Amino acid sequence: MKRIVSLWFPKLSTDRLARATPDWSARAAATVVWLEGCPRLIAVNPHARTAGLRPHMRLADARALVPDLVTTPGEPQADQRLIETLANWCDRYTPWVAIDPLGGAIAEEGTEACSTGGFGGDAGLLLDVTGCAHLLGQGEAGERALLADLTERLARHDLTCRAAMADTAGAAWALARFAERQADLFCPPRGHRQALAALPVEGLRLDAPIVETFLKLGLRRIGDLYPLPRAPLARRFGDQPL
Repeated sequence: MKRIVSLWFPKLSTDRLARATPDWSARAAATVVWLEGCPRLIAVNPHARTAGLRPHMRLADARALVPDLVTTPGEPQADQRLIETLANWCDRYTPWVAIDPLGGAIAEEGTEACSTGGFGGDAGLLLDVTGCAHLLGQGEAGERALLADLTERLARHDLTCRAAMADTAGAAWALARFAERQADLFCPPRGHRQALAALPVEGLRLDAPIVETFLKLGLRRIGDLYPLPRAPLARRFGDQPL
């Protein structure tokens, strides 16, 4: 059975800058690009988020809230280089590592970026660790040890990350971004349907209009789709692995 790790960096852009520039750790700071006819924030650090700033906010509005906001131009190429470096670093755990194309920091043109954490500038990796965890222990203990070792090593390099493991890439992706408890980031084999039931429907990686339709119908959790085992939606999202 496949075992996949989704490694999510919700603040990749700002973490990169904080490691190089002290102001990025001490004060409200954001990256800025020209978008929709005016300069807008793309990624914000924790101080800026606490002050009420959000990605895609106009720089003029952000300055009104935080006059001494530290800004720097967004550098997607630098974020791309960093996530590629991290992908190469992960080969200590498995030779099968891929960059998640939904990361906001590295989204290709025409691809909708994911900024689930609210900081912008996020990115992710997918690791196929099938058969690899036994190097750190047997069975579930080895898989849990792999997740712990992975996140602890990255934290020592001042990189914020969440790692989730499940049978499928979609399930691991959703848990990494939407699981409310640390304990829920590990999904036992064949347990992804139960693990995903409490997550919001945004975890299905659907287009925004579809998610909006679900919400209007009162379908807010993935588990809300399960009571219809014979319906097309249930067959798509319930009976089949994500």
